[in-house]
Amino acid sequence: MKKKILFLAAIKEEVDLSFLDKYKNVYYLYTGIGKVNSAIALMYYLSQRDKQNFHVINIGTCGSSIHKIGDVFSVSECCEYGSSFVSERIKLVDMSCKVPFCIKKELILSSDFFISSKSMNSKEFCEFSETYYNFDMEVAAEAKVCECYDIPFSAFKIVSDDLTSTIADWKKILKELSPKVENIVRTILENYKLTKF
Repeated sequence: MKKKILFLAAIKEEVDLSFLDKYKNVYYLYTGIGKVNSAIALMYYLSQRDKQNFHVINIGTCGSSIHKIGDVFSVSECCEYGSSFVSERIKLVDMSCKVPFCIKKELILSSDFFISSKSMNSKEFCEFSETYYNFDMEVAAEAKVCECYDIPFSAFKIVSDDLTSTIADWKKILKELSPKVENIVRTILENYKLTKF
């Protein structure tokens, strides 16, 4: 049976995935921003379909204290942050070979809020940025859903901020980064040798 790929993005402003409508066995879902929204959206989507042979791939933006804006990396592991605790790590399926311009494989921490020196008190932020370097708001929740359904899950992130930005700054840079996120998706498709209708 053919592999089916489901691409996940938080919002259309991160990447317009409508070009995927032309591909066989390739689907996409905008989950909404945040762990709760993304988990509910993905669970509902999968509950309505035959889950066999799906590979779910999150693509989108993240904050990082060690990478430059525009850098792309493959997520090797993720963990969840909320209410001052960090969950155990979940390993993701390594697909870094499908995107040769990835700089490396990285751990990402998924939070309930936009991680920034402007959104956390200085002591908490300093402790965080010394231990964790890459942050988003969806991957860990989606990884848990896929783990429940025994579905392979991978993620690629492009750095959109250096942890000193605001949500308004993030929204401004999306227009510049969106074509680069699309390029990640197109590169994966080329390396999977998936065909159009």
